[in-house]
Amino acid sequence: GAFWFDVTDCRVEITARIFDAESKARGCLVEFDHAITNETLNEIVWDHEMSGQPSKVVLERLAQRGLTVFSESLRKGITTRTLFMKYLLMARPDALISIHSKNGWSEHGNHYVLGKSVIPADEQISLVDDRESFLARQKPDLTEWDKLKPLITKQPMWEFATALAFAGPLIAKLKIPQSSLGGFVFYGGSGKGKSYANMCGQAVFGAEPITFSATRTALEDVALMHNDRTLFLDELHQAGSMGRSESSGSAQIGQVIYDLANGTGKLRRVDAKKLEEPKHWRLLWMGTGEISSADYIRPALGESKEGQRIRAADIPADHPRVHNDLGVVDGRIVCGKIQDLAPKCGGAAGRVFLHWLAKQSKAQLKKMRKDFDELYTEYFEPLAETGTQTRLAERAALVAYAGSLAQDLDLMEFDKTFLASPIAVLDAWRETVGNQATNDVQRCAQAMIAWVDLNRGDKLIPISTVNISVETANDGTRTIETAYAAPPGCNYRNFIGFTEDDDVYITPTMFKSLCANFGGSPSICRVFNKESILLKNNGSGSNQFQLKEVKETVRNLTTTDKIVLTTLGTIRWRKNSKVYAIDLNQLEAFAYPQKPIGDTTNV
Repeated sequence: GAFWFDVTDCRVEITARIFDAESKARGCLVEFDHAITNETLNEIVWDHEMSGQPSKVVLERLAQRGLTVFSESLRKGITTRTLFMKYLLMARPDALISIHSKNGWSEHGNHYVLGKSVIPADEQISLVDDRESFLARQKPDLTEWDKLKPLITKQPMWEFATALAFAGPLIAKLKIPQSSLGGFVFYGGSGKGKSYANMCGQAVFGAEPITFSATRTALEDVALMHNDRTLFLDELHQAGSMGRSESSGSAQIGQVIYDLANGTGKLRRVDAKKLEEPKHWRLLWMGTGEISSADYIRPALGESKEGQRIRAADIPADHPRVHNDLGVVDGRIVCGKIQDLAPKCGGAAGRVFLHWLAKQSKAQLKKMRKDFDELYTEYFEPLAETGTQTRLAERAALVAYAGSLAQDLDLMEFDKTFLASPIAVLDAWRETVGNQATNDVQRCAQAMIAWVDLNRGDKLIPISTVNISVETANDGTRTIETAYAAPPGCNYRNFIGFTEDDDVYITPTMFKSLCANFGGSPSICRVFNKESILLKNNGSGSNQFQLKEVKETVRNLTTTDKIVLTTLGTIRWRKNSKVYAIDLNQLEAFAYPQKPIGDTTNV
């Protein structure tokens, strides 16, 4: 109830206790009637403001808002102000209001913060501003969205962008790993509908247009404000001029691609003793530009690796799988309507989607995850040619699943099915950029051949099969045992493997090092297994080979003692130790494929 003691000249009441969902701080909501204007006002007072420090700062802030607390001594050590401050600390109204200061899902996933709105809004307050969250001030209008829906079906790229917008809030709910997050860049000349794809995606939550014309630090703040959403970026070339310097647009975009996908901002020092906590976010993103991101960053970072191509999947906007030729007249009419309707939607569709998603129980979310996994396994996993590509395939599957949910809620409709545009985008990537993944593996194979030639006979020790007499019983009985033997005096200090005729046995550490610059050993092994390059005798689930015991020839032919050592020394290699065994003939055939006679392709 209202404060019982007459220490102010107006009504004062603690209407709710306040809880900061991010910092875990507690406080109270002070509501009062202004003595002059009679306006009902409120102010938040935090418990920590009254703990261990003078209350003068709090009283000054309340006075600036129009609430003056009288100063009167009631008895020794007790004043009207001390009673008022105790009331602020001790009042326990029934209402408990949670305050949020970061966009996206709350810690427990019960509420979603979208600018100044909290969904659902029961006893929740957001301290985030709509403008800071890049949200337009247009009032949500589902009627306008219903007018826009059929227009989106005119282009697969537009369908994809719209479903991508719905996919952002699903990241946390479906527990999509950070490694699968990233973006899509639609590139090409003007007139292909790239900007209108962005408009369709932005209309889902009522987002304002954003261009790449910002520094890496500024884009960290943009990413943070799009936490658990999809960020739409336009005009890649506005990031700056292409070049080699660290300040060039090429370098900036190269770093931004990694930052957006990794979900972590740059680590910065506040002073000599303290580091600033980096910003964190979960998001998907889509960009547009006249040239691909790979071409844009090449001057600064060189040829893109598969990891870069996965984090920012370049899609030609004029590819027939993602672009339909609407003709000049129809295209102008459709695009004109999209340009008119998209800003009027005010994010109505996204809010309906969030209200539905926030109501889903743990059991329902578990079933959704199962449905998503089944969709990915059936339709998208087979399209991934390497282990790294599974991350992009999972991202595309998330877009498809988001489209299916939006369709069930009558928030989207499709020209064909919700699967069509995500599969079309993934296929377009595979037919253009994705085929470079094989080139990565071929370059790795070529590098391995050069590495073998360089180290054969030195760090790569030759071995051969020999029969060695081994004592097997206490009575001195000896048997003949087949083993691998290495010549004495080899370079075991820098040992990295063995060679036997056309087979090479490489230590696991060395093999992974050779693959590191070409997408990593899982991706390389997947292709090497398919091409019969890797020799295996260690079960179908392993890429490694169990090599027989290797002994030093001279020492083991003359010794009469049992062989018991297990390190490089008398025994050069333990029995059944794992290595990567490579068939050099198969490796060379893959690295340097020969064209059949009469094939004039690319000649």
